[in-house]
Amino acid sequence: MKPFHLAVFTLLVITILALLAPVIAPDSTPQANDQQPLLARQQLGSSTWMLEIPKNEPSDIGLFHFLMEGEPSRFTARPLVSFKESVDSIQLEFLKGPLELKSKSSLPAGWRITQKTFPLGSDSLGRCLWSRLLWGARISLSVGLVAVLVSLLIGLSLGLLAGYKGGWADQLIMFVASVAWSVPTLLLIVALAMLLGKGLGIIFVAIGLTMWVEVARLIRGQVLSIKQMQYIDAARVLGFSDARIMFRHILPNVAGPLLVVSASNFANAILIEAGLSFLGLGVPPPTPSWGNLLAENRGFITTDLAYLELLPAFSIMLLVLIFNVIGNHLRDRLSNTTS
Repeated sequence: MKPFHLAVFTLLVITILALLAPVIAPDSTPQANDQQPLLARQQLGSSTWMLEIPKNEPSDIGLFHFLMEGEPSRFTARPLVSFKESVDSIQLEFLKGPLELKSKSSLPAGWRITQKTFPLGSDSLGRCLWSRLLWGARISLSVGLVAVLVSLLIGLSLGLLAGYKGGWADQLIMFVASVAWSVPTLLLIVALAMLLGKGLGIIFVAIGLTMWVEVARLIRGQVLSIKQMQYIDAARVLGFSDARIMFRHILPNVAGPLLVVSASNFANAILIEAGLSFLGLGVPPPTPSWGNLLAENRGFITTDLAYLELLPAFSIMLLVLIFNVIGNHLRDRLSNTTS
C-alpha cells in the first residue's frame, strides 16, 4: 500500500473512531471524565469488578446528543476486590473494606456487578486512557477543521481581492499580512484568546485567525499569474463581472495549491492546539485534549507508567504525519500535472 493510501486509510479509521467514541469507548460519560481515584494508575489491559448502584435520576437524551457529548453515568460505581455469592448472603469486598449483604440471595433491585476494563491503563484520577484518547481525537480533528475553514474564508477572500484588483487594495492587504506574519504565532493566539475570551470555540477561531496569511499570499501569487491568461482577457471583453471572473474562472484553477496548503495548515493547527493545551492556555480541563493528556501525565515519563505520556504524544505525531504525507502527495501530483 502506498504511503498516501495508507495515510488516507488511517485518517479515515481515526475519524470513525473519534465520531463513535461514546459508543466504543469503555467510558461513555461526557469527556470520558468518570473519575475513580481508587483505580488510579492501572496497568495496560487491566480490569476490575465494579458494584453499580443506580442513582435514580432521569436520563432521557437523544441519539444525536449521546454521540456528540456522551451520557452521564446512571450509576454510582464502587470498585470491588472480589465478591462471593452463597444461598443466604452476598459477600462483597471493596478496596476500602468488606460488605456483607445477609439474607439476600441476590443484589437489590437495580444493583449490578460489572467488569470495568482499562485497555491502555488509567491516569492518576482513575480515568480510562483509551477513552480519553478517543475523545481527544475529536478535539484535534475539530480544531484542524475549524482552523482551516477560518483561514480559507479569510485568506482566500483577501488573496483573490489583492491579486485581482492590485493597486492600493493589494498594498493594504499585503501590509496587514506582513504585520500579522511578523508576530509570533503563539503570542498572537494568546492575545486573541485574551481579547475574545476563553472557551473551546474561541481557541479554534484564534488558531484559524493566525493561519490566513499563508493562504492569502499563496492565492495572491496564483491570481497574479492566472489573470494574465488570454481566457481572463476574453472574459473581461465579454463583460463578465469581476466577481464572476474571480470565483468562476480563477478560483477553480487555484484549487490544487489550496488543497496542499490546507493539509499543511491542518497539521500545524493540531500542533499549535496541543502546545497551547500543554501550556495550560488551550482547551480547559477536564476536556481530554491530547495536549492536556501530555500535561497531566508528564510526571510519569521516567516511570513504568511512561506510556501514559507516550501514547498521547504518539497520537499527535501520527495525525500530523498523516496530513503531511497527504499534503506532500498532493504537491507532487500538482507538480507533475503542471510540468
